[in-house]
Amino acid sequence: MPTLTTAFAVKGVHPSAQFYYNIFPAEPIPPAGSTEFLTVTKFVEIDNNQIETLLAAIVEHASKNASILVISHGNERGLQFRFGRDGQVLLEAAALRRLGSYFAGRLSDEEAAKQLLYHTTTDIRDDPTGIKQFTKLKGLRQQVAALELNRVDLRSCKSGKSLDTLRQLQFFFNSTLCCAPDEYDIFGPVRAPVMTRSATAWAEFKKKYPRADYVGVGGENFGIAYLITTDGVVVDSIATSQEAVNNWVAKYLPPGKYNSGQVFYHGLSPVAKQGAIKIVFAGEAAFREHLVAVTDGKGVTTIPARADAPLERER
Repeated sequence: MPTLTTAFAVKGVHPSAQFYYNIFPAEPIPPAGSTEFLTVTKFVEIDNNQIETLLAAIVEHASKNASILVISHGNERGLQFRFGRDGQVLLEAAALRRLGSYFAGRLSDEEAAKQLLYHTTTDIRDDPTGIKQFTKLKGLRQQVAALELNRVDLRSCKSGKSLDTLRQLQFFFNSTLCCAPDEYDIFGPVRAPVMTRSATAWAEFKKKYPRADYVGVGGENFGIAYLITTDGVVVDSIATSQEAVNNWVAKYLPPGKYNSGQVFYHGLSPVAKQGAIKIVFAGEAAFREHLVAVTDGKGVTTIPARADAPLERER
């Protein structure tokens, strides 16, 4: 039975994500070989990547023991949600350890605010130590922790690469499970295909995109090519008919409501080489092989935070 899920996405990070989930609400989850999906029933766009904004949205839209999907920028060190004075700290490994130490009771409010750069050396009369700002984060995190979320699934580039960081994130959200990809996570539109049976047009497409992939069923053919440009990832296509497009969608994307019109995709990709990439689409079995899940993160605070570890700053 699918797990009903609310998706939270940072505005502007993946503009195609909402269009995608409107058509393909089934999101694959591990382990590899599984046929289980999350079902995205609600999509919440948040205005910025402040961690307080995300936590407040979760408190507003998620219920006790719920499952959520978070769509944001990330890397192997964690998530690119900002906090601290003027948002200069990122929710990445060093900061996550400090937060873990604080919520385990090893740091005072004053010390945590200082280590997490909420304090200031200038005279800000209403909150010179940053404790007021920090206690806002503290209160929101405690409200999220009280929800005892069942799953937190992250669709944030490479945030599942480090098991230790993934456990830290599980502790931060106080979820039973935390899951994330170990490769780059991408959403986007497929350029509307040229519908043609012209041998010349197909030959030109193959010449332009020598690494293109093709799906042929019963005389209907679909070609798709993806590459990196200065505008990001571009996905181009050619098809003999709408039936050919539908055949490709059925093979490479999860169960959904598509039958015609613009195609939006979701996939994972390794590092690009020579301007070209290989996308593992969400409907392929290999997609689940790049999703990593942990369930043992609630004990990570046994590892002390190093007060002198450099914090990741806004980039």
